Amino acid sequence: MTDLILSIIALATCALIAAGCFYKHFQKRESLKAAPLIPWILPCLASFATGFMVLVHLVNLMGLETGRN
Repeated sequence: MTDLILSIIALATCALIAAGCFYKHFQKRESLKAAPLIPWILPCLASFATGFMVLVHLVNLMGLETGRN
């Protein structure tokens, strides 16, 4: 039961991080010279990929086999 709760919390955290980074990436800049210090799309994609792995883990916890036999 704790694996399920922790996985749901991890999935929600990944979704929040991805949404925040996605927002920061497409935010308007005041000038074109001021480049952002962090390319925000990279942490967005990383948290999206991690969230997908957590989602597959949740499906495995529910009893559906997703890997090879």
